[in-house]
Amino acid sequence: MLKAAIEKIQEMSKPMIQNVEGRVFAISAESIDEVRPTLDRPSTLSLNSLDALVKMGAKIHVSGRIAVVTGVRSLSGASVAATDLRGGAAMVLAGLGAQGKTEVRQISHIDRGYESIETVLQGVGARITRVE
Repeated sequence: MLKAAIEKIQEMSKPMIQNVEGRVFAISAESIDEVRPTLDRPSTLSLNSLDALVKMGAKIHVSGRIAVVTGVRSLSGASVAATDLRGGAAMVLAGLGAQGKTEVRQISHIDRGYESIETVLQGVGARITRVE
């Protein structure tokens, strides 16, 4: 289901998602991945977003402009806040793959790039609900 959800996010996205799905896969795989943002575009995930993913159990070490992501067996649900579009999308995807309930607050950031994201993800079997 997570793979189908990521494919739907890719279909919905404008050029702004820039490899968020790869970061979520790196977190949930038993591998090591380096995130090296280039100077001509913003970082793929903000530090606030990385902190939220760490709260869910991700192993991420940041040094300057490099984040080293070490995969873990599973993530845990948590209450997190979206502070930007790509980071918020990463939190939603990580929450879908996490054990337990994940609540993503401040979803207005996500809504800027993904209209009715929950409806699209429900279409691929995600158990996701928008709470007003």
